[in-house]
Formats: sequence, structure tokens, C-alpha cells
Amino acid sequence: MTTNGQRELLSDIARDFYLGKKSVSELAKKYGISRYYISKYLNQALKEHLVTITIHSTAEQNTELEEQLQAAFPVNHIYVLKSGDNPAQADDVFFSFAAKVVQQVIRSSHIIGLTWGDTVYKLINHFNSVSWSDLTFTQFVGENMRYNSYAGSMRMVQKAAEKYDTTYHTISGPLYVLNDAARAAMLAEPSIAPTIDLARKMDTIICGIGTITAIQAIDTWKNNFRQIFAGINPDRIAGIVYGRPVSLDGHWLRPTVDKILGIPLEQVLTTPHRIAVIQNKFKTNAAVGTLRAGAFTDVIMDERVAVRIQKVLQDN
Repeated sequence: MTTNGQRELLSDIARDFYLGKKSVSELAKKYGISRYYISKYLNQALKEHLVTITIHSTAEQNTELEEQLQAAFPVNHIYVLKSGDNPAQADDVFFSFAAKVVQQVIRSSHIIGLTWGDTVYKLINHFNSVSWSDLTFTQFVGENMRYNSYAGSMRMVQKAAEKYDTTYHTISGPLYVLNDAARAAMLAEPSIAPTIDLARKMDTIICGIGTITAIQAIDTWKNNFRQIFAGINPDRIAGIVYGRPVSLDGHWLRPTVDKILGIPLEQVLTTPHRIAVIQNKFKTNAAVGTLRAGAFTDVIMDERVAVRIQKVLQDN
């Protein structure tokens, strides 16, 4: 039987975990207990009803739109979340739903590749904390150079790993490297090569989508745009995903030489699960282009985005 002192300890640990959003590692350090026992005590707190979890879900899917869009694109699953009546809660409801779908896929994954951006950041923020050592988060392309942003690519793998109390790998180099010899040498460096080898074995990718505007918002890329995307007409770029440009009609716009520091696009596209989360209605054309290109296996989107995508399909 659990003593009053033990029950108080279980309650304190559960309060810090569920309400304080502390990781298992942080709790182990705070209480001087191994991570194994922290996990054990959290389960015990549930069994002894010191913690009760009630889920009030306002998420509702638009199955009609899901079926229509899934028939239009080469994807396995499209999830369309209905827009709620309360705009103030829209973000929380959407990302809670998206996190639930993504974490279900993560359960059967071992190596997770992440990109960058506000969408991925918000998604990870809504992950439930889990202790899972048989999991690794990794970059598979270089840093997007938003070093002053909380949503940079390196920070994403760190943040996700904290949620799962597990390991992560980073690429200590920029997204694009113009010098071909330098890029090849960097990929062979001991500080980067293990991450590249790991990325080749990814079973899941979690990403958002970008636009040419986002690339040009970073001075380094803007000033060297013609070299990075040599031979590509900027007017044809509808969206950017995995650092690569895509046209509205779904063609990968290949530069004369791929300047990406990371694994080749062909290897990215062999990853079994490639999940995109799309919420920004101003990325409609980017969504259409990348979906047509077969960039993803699974897509989670807001109803407003889905309606705009449907309109683009009708107009084209």
C-alpha cells in the first residue's frame, strides 16, 4: 500500500510533468531519481487515480473535402480539420489534432527527420511528453540560417527530443553550400557524416511548407539566389519543401547543381512516412504544387486551406 509520503511524491512528480510540462530528464534531476522510476511513478499515479485525464475535443474533420482532395493528389491520407466558431481557439484545436495524428505515426517509427518553421514549432509544442529511448530525431538537410528564431531547424530536433526524452542529431552547416567541392567535403566530415548516414534510414519526416518569400527573407539566400537556383525561373516557383523548389503544376524545379547540404531529394522521397502540416492559407499554391509533386504521404490541413486548394484545382 502506498504511504502518505509516497502519495505526496507521486502527486508532486505528476504535477510537474502534466501541469509544469517538465520532461522526464528534468524530473529525474530535480528529484534525484532515475528516469526509469520517474516513468514508473507517473504510471502509478494514473493507476491510483492521483491523476485523471479528461480530453474535451472540439476537433471535427471535413470528410467530404478529405475524400475529394485525396482523389486529386498522390497521397495516402489527407486530414482536413473543420474551422471552428471560435478563432481564438483555432490554433490550439488545430495543432492539438495534428499532434495527435503525428504522434500516432511516431509510435511505429525509429528515426524522425524534421524541418523548420513556425508550423513545426507549434506542432511540437502540442506533443504529449513521452519517455521513449528507442527513437532519434534528426536533421536531414542543413540549417536554414534563421539563427535568431525559435523555429530554426537545429532547434526543432532539440525540442522534439526533449518531448520524448531521447536523442537527436544535427547538421552543423547551412542549408545551401555554393562551392561543390566544399559541400562534398563537409558531407564527409566526422561531425556531419553520422547524421547523413542516419538520415538515409529515416522512416518518418515531419515538415511544413515554404514559399520563395521565406527564402528571400534571409539575406544570404536572397543575395545568392541565382547561384542557389541556377537555371530556374523564379516566377515558376510555387513552393519550397525540403529546401527544394516546386512549380504549381507539381514539377520539381531542379537547379543546374543541387546546392543542398544534406541527403539527395531521391532519398528524401523514399522515406515511408512524409507528413506535412499546412495551416497558412497564404501557402495555397505552395500546397498545391508540393502535393502534386508527391512530396508527402500524409497531409494535415485546416479547412480554410483545403477550400482554397479546391478552388485552385477548379481554376486549373
